[in-house]
Amino acid sequence: MLLKISEINPFIRFAECTNYNTYCNPVNVFDSRIFYITSGALSISISEKCFSLSKGSLFYCCAGSNYSLKGTKDCQLIILNFDLSQRRNGIKSYVSPLLISDVDPKNLYSNCDPIEETGIFESLNSYLTINNLDFGDILNSIIAEYSYKNILYRERASALLKELLIDICRTLNIATSKSSDLIKSIILYIRNHSNEKISNESIGKKYGYHPYYINKIFLKQTGKTIHKYILTVRLENAKRQLINTDKPINRIAEETGFYSASHMTNSFKSHFHSSPLEFRKNDKGII
Repeated sequence: MLLKISEINPFIRFAECTNYNTYCNPVNVFDSRIFYITSGALSISISEKCFSLSKGSLFYCCAGSNYSLKGTKDCQLIILNFDLSQRRNGIKSYVSPLLISDVDPKNLYSNCDPIEETGIFESLNSYLTINNLDFGDILNSIIAEYSYKNILYRERASALLKELLIDICRTLNIATSKSSDLIKSIILYIRNHSNEKISNESIGKKYGYHPYYINKIFLKQTGKTIHKYILTVRLENAKRQLINTDKPINRIAEETGFYSASHMTNSFKSHFHSSPLEFRKNDKGII
C-alpha cells in the first residue's frame, strides 16, 4: 500500500551512537535506516555504487535495501532503524539484517512503505547521501529520547525524525533546483559556443566545479554526458548547413567546431548512418 508524504509518521525501532570499525558483508535490512558519521569515515556499497562518507555525512536507505559497510578505526556513527509509518509498530524490537549470501532471494525483506509521490520524494523509496550538513543535534535528541524513555518518548522521537526527513527533502529540493539552473546555463553556453574548443575541463573551470562532478550532474539531468551533448549540437548545426548551404565539407566542419573534415564525417556517419555528402545529395531529414 502506497504511503503519502502527509502520512509519514515514523516508528523508530532502534537508535544508538556507536563505534563501527569493521566490515559488514552484504546484508538485506528490515527497516529504513539512517547512518550519520560523527567521526572517521564509512564506506557504503549499495546498488553497485560505493560511497565514501566522512564526518558530517548522512546516508539514508529504505526498508528492504541491500548494502555492505566498512568503517575506519576511528569511525563513529549515529544509527536509526525505523519504519516511515506506524503500520508495523507491533514489532518493537530490533530486527537483525539478513546476510544475503545465506538467504534465498525469495525470503529477503521487502520495502513495506513505498512513497507514492515522485520528484525529490522518490529518494525515500531508495537511498540518498547528503554531505557537509550538521544533523547532529536533532539526531542526538532522538537518541536521548530513547535513552531516557520519558513519557511519550516514542511520539517525541517520531516527531523529531519526521522533522529530520522534511529537512532532508528540503535540502534535496534546493540542490535539485540549483542543479537545474546550472544545467540550463551550461546547455545555453554549449549552444552559443559549440563551434569553439570546449570540454568538460573548460566548462568545469567556467562554472567553478570539478569536471567529473559537473559531468555527473549533467548526465543525471539530461541523460547525456557533456561530451555527447556538445557532439550532438555540432552535428545538428552541421546538418543544418548541409541542407541550407552549398559550403564545402571542410568549411562546415571548421565552422561547427569539429577538429577536421574527417572527424565530422566519421561522427556524422556514426550518428546518422550516412556520410555528409550522401546526406546532402539525398536531402535527408528536416530541421
